[in-house]
Amino acid sequence: GTNKVHYLTVGKGRQTIVFVHCWAGNSGFWREQIPAVADKARLVLIDLPGHGQSDKPHTDYTMDFFASAVLAVMRDARVDKATLVGHSMGTPVICRVYRQAPEKVTALVAVDGILRRPSMTPEQAQQFVAPFRTPEYREHARQFLGSMFPIPGTETLRDQVVAEILTTPQYVMLGAMEGMFGADQPDWDVKKANVPVLVINAKNPMWTERYEEYVHSL
Repeated sequence: GTNKVHYLTVGKGRQTIVFVHCWAGNSGFWREQIPAVADKARLVLIDLPGHGQSDKPHTDYTMDFFASAVLAVMRDARVDKATLVGHSMGTPVICRVYRQAPEKVTALVAVDGILRRPSMTPEQAQQFVAPFRTPEYREHARQFLGSMFPIPGTETLRDQVVAEILTTPQYVMLGAMEGMFGADQPDWDVKKANVPVLVINAKNPMWTERYEEYVHSL
């Protein structure tokens, strides 16, 4: 089948910034960022395969599959080199782009995403992924995402985000979770960065002292 990837370009500039959204998200999740940077660079906003307005094939939604879609968009948009910005799952995706085509990357920006795969046992990984296999996956997603909006006054935004995420098909949600945490998948760890790396994180359980040391080592 076909695999058309939807993207849009905004703004102009000598530099290009490519934005890669979170798990089950879409390019519209960057709407607050666009006005802040559109006068500084050319922006490329991607709907990953299975998400937003892109085709949603029944296939393995691995981080390498997503990364190859990002590279295909860069070719189509005639982007030689770009700063890659990944939100949450978008971070593993941009790490794999950097692994596949380091010459196309000028910098990596991780927004609430981690630059190496968390160490977990296959059992822990299954615990994380399994609820998305069940008929109750929507309720699970609602609670999982709801926990990310602890601040009073963000309920409207939370509900909007949850509604958009729930338009992503279950097989894509599950496939992308398996792509991130499946024991048979390669890690996305940045072993050595030869480009600038910027990490923007809210406090979360993954942000440990060891992880912070690792980030500084890059």
